[in-house]
Amino acid sequence: MSTTAIEISIRKYIAAFNSARDFSEAEPLFDSLYKEDFTLAAKAYNEDHTKYRVRNVSREQVTEKQSELFSKGGEVTLVHFRKIGIRCVDVEFRLKDDDEDRTVRVVCLVEDGKLASAAQVDTVVSALMERFANDVHMVGALAKFFLWNHEEVLVR
Repeated sequence: MSTTAIEISIRKYIAAFNSARDFSEAEPLFDSLYKEDFTLAAKAYNEDHTKYRVRNVSREQVTEKQSELFSKGGEVTLVHFRKIGIRCVDVEFRLKDDDEDRTVRVVCLVEDGKLASAAQVDTVVSALMERFANDVHMVGALAKFFLWNHEEVLVR
């Protein structure tokens, strides 16, 4: 699945999320968008927003947070979607409910036509660093593939 198809899937999920009467109506689109082992590296900031720690959030926890947002009458808006690497996209969402109005920007790794992982970013530099990490991961996987196939040829 191309990144264009991922963008369309994200837009369909957001439209279903915003128009559904119950989160379960949007859940099938959520399932088709996120891999089963999806993880999010989320930034948890201190009160004065000067320091943060990264915590890993599972797919189930993402589902719970989105269900909670839905139950508060929340709305999701896609601010931007950009392809920034081989299998990497930069996505920014606006999350709004009665309690808060905030944006969340993530760099996502796309595998097998679904979002495999995401890391929350808040600057251009951190987005580029995530892209670089994803590209290095891709190059490493390709190198292993070619080295493994090369060894097999040498053994024959």
